[in-house]
Amino acid sequence: MESAPNFAPRKTQSPTVQLQEIDPAAGIWCLDSPLTVLGMPLGHRMTVIRLSSGDLWVHSPVEWSPPLGEALSLLGDVRHVVAPSCQHDLYLEGWSARYRTALFWAAPGLRSQRENVPFSGDLVDQLNPEWAGQIDQCLIDGMPALNEFVFFHPASRSLLVADLAFNLPSSGDFFSRTLLKMNGCTHGFSPSRAFRWMIKDRAAFAASLQHVMVWDFDRIIVSHGDIVERNGKYSMALAFGEFIGLAS
Repeated sequence: MESAPNFAPRKTQSPTVQLQEIDPAAGIWCLDSPLTVLGMPLGHRMTVIRLSSGDLWVHSPVEWSPPLGEALSLLGDVRHVVAPSCQHDLYLEGWSARYRTALFWAAPGLRSQRENVPFSGDLVDQLNPEWAGQIDQCLIDGMPALNEFVFFHPASRSLLVADLAFNLPSSGDFFSRTLLKMNGCTHGFSPSRAFRWMIKDRAAFAASLQHVMVWDFDRIIVSHGDIVERNGKYSMALAFGEFIGLAS
């Protein structure tokens, strides 16, 4: 009979990087890092989920550093590193150099763009046996240039998104606010104008959203902006009502 995984801390010293506890009982943490794209301060959030094995599943990793590695080692061993879209791939080389036995997962089309990353395989629009029963996933179809996957963590009732929608605060200097407004990023939880331009098949996109809305999520962890802590389905309905209605 196998013994239960030991989740006790492996070291006694406190790391210099502190991950934000989203739901410690469910084993999910986040880390925010600065990121500016075309003059827009978007920020970048990485999410870490501890699987029942005790191994870690990392979504959209930020830049790796020794202090970050130390903080992660207190939680478990990094087993899976997920690039959820063709545009969330900035820091994969640093992670692959550090975690040589980890499995790296690519959004469809990304592997041909990043041949220097030792990907284990592509994400597919069905349960991955490596984390089936613990994390669900869905390809947001109709956007071949992006091929974003969103994920659902039932234990914390959290939906994880990359660029599907931002939730940026209306702060910063005048130049930054102007750029964000031009890209439609100042209306709370909503898709950016650039994201909408990438939708090539509205019916396929709508069908994907309808699938996501079946999940029992309440929180939405966005990669850019503030976490939607509650009423996530209501926020999704407001942001994508025209598409959800199309798929009904």
